[in-house]
Amino acid sequence: MFRHPLYPFMLADVDFFIRFPDGSYGILECKTCNYNARDKWDDNAIPANYVYQVRHYLTVMNMKQAYIACLYGNNENEFVIRSIERDMLEEEEIIDQETYFWREYVEKKVEPPYTGKPDLILASIRKYGGYADKSIPEINITSLDAKKLDKYLSLSEEKSLLEKRKKEIDAEQRALSVPYVELLGQGCKAVLDDGTFRYRITYNPTVKTRIGKEEMEKLKIQHPKIYDEYTKTTESRTFRIRKEAA
Repeated sequence: MFRHPLYPFMLADVDFFIRFPDGSYGILECKTCNYNARDKWDDNAIPANYVYQVRHYLTVMNMKQAYIACLYGNNENEFVIRSIERDMLEEEEIIDQETYFWREYVEKKVEPPYTGKPDLILASIRKYGGYADKSIPEINITSLDAKKLDKYLSLSEEKSLLEKRKKEIDAEQRALSVPYVELLGQGCKAVLDDGTFRYRITYNPTVKTRIGKEEMEKLKIQHPKIYDEYTKTTESRTFRIRKEAA
């Protein structure tokens, strides 16, 4: 673990150092990722959070170059490596933002506001907040504004109308597709040319393998060890609001 000589709150936990032919040193940051995240590295791209992490390290270490290596599969062909050159303007911005965060939140012991994608924020809250406990008494909230709850309710109404319209559109589209599906039979593709446009139609199958609820119950009873080995219990919570007179 290394510390910036001028900004002691800036730390760097470097994976490896690289020694270049001219005797200078650089940083090697090693990552792994899910195969489905491979496209984030396409066209020599680097995920933004990794870029900020490595630029932070370059700032702390006062080095000019770093490499990020990522293994997204299980063999040497499923591997990418990217280079990052030092950018002094970017570093100034990083130092300014980290200094502000340290002084305004950490030193003053002020909890920072949540930022980022709501799904990630909610997942983080659930992770660190623990499992639901229905024995906890009703909490009386006085520190938050009720206007946001009214906004939530109005969005719920808007969402319901849109979902209703979506169902109507889906039903209308299915009705329009009937004669074409009938002509396709077991076929999966067709073309219709009206002299001006050519319409290419596909009717491809989607195959899913699932275990039904009754089968899962049988598995639990007849093969409890297999059931315990291959099933996972998760918890999800539903946020709802009901407005009533005080």
